[in-house]
Amino acid sequence: MQMSPLPPELQQGPFSVRRARLAGVGAGTLAAKRLERPFRGVRSVSPLDTLRGRAEALALLLPDSAWFSHTTALGLWGLPLPGRLSTATADLHVGVAASGRPRHPGVVAHRMPGDAAHVAGIGGLAVLDPVRAWARSVDLLSLDELVVVGDAVAGRWSPDPRAHEIPVSLLEEAEEALAGRRGVARLRESLALIRPGVWSPRGTRAVRRRGVARHLRQRRRPVGAPRSGAPRPLAEAGGVMSTYFVGLRHKVLAVVGTTCVESPSQSSKRLDSEVPMATIHDVADAAGVSISTVSYALSGKRSIASSTRQRITEAVDRLGYRPNAGARMLAGSRTNIIALSAPSRPDAHQPTQMRFVTAVVEAARLRDYDVLLLATDDEVSGIRRVATSRLVDGVVAMGVTTVDERVDLVRELDLPVGFIGIPRDAADLACVDLDFEGAARQSAEALAAAGHRVVGVIGHPGSFLERDTGFIRRFDDAWTAAAADLGLETRIVPADLRRASAQRAFDELREALPSMSALVLHCSEPTAEAVLQRIRQLGLEIPRDLSVLAACASYPTDEFEPPLDTIPLPIDEMCARAVDAAFAAIDGERAQGVDYIAPVLISRGSIAAPATPPMTA
Repeated sequence: MQMSPLPPELQQGPFSVRRARLAGVGAGTLAAKRLERPFRGVRSVSPLDTLRGRAEALALLLPDSAWFSHTTALGLWGLPLPGRLSTATADLHVGVAASGRPRHPGVVAHRMPGDAAHVAGIGGLAVLDPVRAWARSVDLLSLDELVVVGDAVAGRWSPDPRAHEIPVSLLEEAEEALAGRRGVARLRESLALIRPGVWSPRGTRAVRRRGVARHLRQRRRPVGAPRSGAPRPLAEAGGVMSTYFVGLRHKVLAVVGTTCVESPSQSSKRLDSEVPMATIHDVADAAGVSISTVSYALSGKRSIASSTRQRITEAVDRLGYRPNAGARMLAGSRTNIIALSAPSRPDAHQPTQMRFVTAVVEAARLRDYDVLLLATDDEVSGIRRVATSRLVDGVVAMGVTTVDERVDLVRELDLPVGFIGIPRDAADLACVDLDFEGAARQSAEALAAAGHRVVGVIGHPGSFLERDTGFIRRFDDAWTAAAADLGLETRIVPADLRRASAQRAFDELREALPSMSALVLHCSEPTAEAVLQRIRQLGLEIPRDLSVLAACASYPTDEFEPPLDTIPLPIDEMCARAVDAAFAAIDGERAQGVDYIAPVLISRGSIAAPATPPMTA
């Protein structure tokens, strides 16, 4: 039987047999063993090894009145699921408003007419909203798993902003909607344990292990009663640290939108009122010794019998005791806390921001330090308050601008600091960053060496330049100079995180540079994805029609189709070196000067000699 090639539009993802036949694909091609068959009547060139991939395949067969529900919906919202429910082999759950349930292997259909008004669109898929999906999943998730998802819905875990910081009251409404149905008791129990300030599944499980669940269950209010015990808005609470994250061996204390930071004693009282934390009295009772003996054992100021020290150590580990920071301050010793100044910007790509935060926290954990996250628009007041209250031993600063107000402040306070980024006049400061100038030159030289003479650049949002974000200025200036030296015709067009903005930027480059044969992506991951989608829409092929290089990429480019040549942004290394610099300063080894990390170009086959004639479409 004659084999015919698949049209390009059928090679990007799953497609229906009916659509393929209308496109002129023969039966022999559709019967080929090289094609995946996730469902009867659906084919795919590549394996569908993700939950979303299988959902996209099933969606081709579903009626317009159906939607994805239960744990499938939670997964599509990007909320945390246990491994058994998030793999490509997990059952797909589908809701319908009336009769005529879809019947396919590995698909579980539910008749839920009341949920039809709670369906949203995610990337072309009809998906039940996260609140209803959470409630519907009560029979599929354990109590701990329900709490993890509830914490995620009440926080900012999902990549979709529509699933961010949903009030717990809406979860309670979903609970009440299921009144009288199987599983509602477990749903009600999980509601009592949801804490919006927990930032990860590991954090949720750690809080439950440490007995917080039992404490919160005792505080459970009747459904419908006012939430008198709920945390107040931060401004009303006097600026108390709003998030207490117990995830790994370290903790992150987050200050978000703060007006002031309470004294250490006030902070510890407030946290103790919400989370039953072990005290030195508990350790002494558990070990059968006096409080002073515990203190001596932990401080090392006096010799303690090895058997006694072992009992104390075991009690500390068992109870999860951490010495009170305020007490350490009064004693004139270290707090074992560093602050991370990470200004929150509305135009920032939050997943990238959190990669920096996580890397700093991991580096601090290696030294048994906790991290106080200052995530406000005000870059100065938070540092001043925590420094003058002696709440921290030092600071790591990110989101650095060319003229950064924090520079004068840390000099004034003589505060140990490590900057992730390079402000102006940084000779006496410890600063770490990628060599963005070198990355720009290396990008230009790589494309020029391949024979390209007209190169466009998609840049970060224009608002970054308006506030003079340092790394963008350094890259852009170095790129412009290198292009001039190499005789390249070029133009830089900024784009924000919206898909339409990124695609307009690419179209603007094509109009301004008709002979453009290469493109540099110096932008965030959503922008890069949107530009690549636009390239495919125009029928262009990388690198045949257009060479593409991702410069200073904070995201893995080997997962794109096709994989892209890249100069990666070494976030983990940058953060680790900045933390090391802060600790060197804490130890009195005032490290000074700029620590540049050399750029490394990784080739993945997306750069080739320019096409003749130049790119057209």
